[in-house]
Amino acid sequence: MLIGHYFESQLEEKNPIILLAAFIIIVLNVFGGLVREWASTALKLQMELLTLAFGGQRGDISTKNQDLLNSFPRDIRTARKIFDLEATTKTYAACPGCSALYPVDGAKLPAHCKRRRYPNAKPCGARLSKSVVQNSNGERKMTRAPIQPFLIQDFNAFKASLLSRPGMEEILDRGTLFNDTNDMWDIKDGLGVKEMLGPDGEPFLDGLKRKELRLLWSLSVDWFNPRGNKAAGKAVSTGSVVMACLKLPPSLRYKAEN
Repeated sequence: MLIGHYFESQLEEKNPIILLAAFIIIVLNVFGGLVREWASTALKLQMELLTLAFGGQRGDISTKNQDLLNSFPRDIRTARKIFDLEATTKTYAACPGCSALYPVDGAKLPAHCKRRRYPNAKPCGARLSKSVVQNSNGERKMTRAPIQPFLIQDFNAFKASLLSRPGMEEILDRGTLFNDTNDMWDIKDGLGVKEMLGPDGEPFLDGLKRKELRLLWSLSVDWFNPRGNKAAGKAVSTGSVVMACLKLPPSLRYKAEN
């Protein structure tokens, strides 16, 4: 409830024009299949329309309307953040040579990869980052950006978001209970899960005998060619790294928001 009231108060502080414009683009993106590039373009077109409506051609836009235009979302990710829909992610610099990862946030990236395959080996040496100009509080400064960025969801932030949804903890509690028959209704009814032990040497999933919520996750990694495996087709490699909570029923487990 406190989270809900906080979120409502955050929305009340936003201009209703910005809220409606962002909501329209999100609906088109989620339900209409509008890709991010064109969703961002549609936002920019809405801003141009507002500029004309505010008298932009005559150059007499009021200070209030100019502030609205300055805060208008120009990217679908910014629009999603208004409604707290954008996932919390961590960015790493991935080495093109050996795939070593270097954190980007709050750390100075080296120009070349320093990873050694074993102690006495030479460093990988592949070019890891490039110099870019960054605008910060009106000041331009040089910084280093990854040549091959790698983004991944922050697991703790995702888990907190999952557990904060109304009714979700109750659903996860029911997922702790096993099927009483010998039939396997789900992957967690198998012996591999039933016989899994916790740090105390007792079964990890014990049918709610402990007063704590225990979660079980599966990790899936797969790479494929999204354009089909054709001999004359273009070779494109797309991969996904997906973690799913096995305590959720199959009807909810693989939904995008979970």
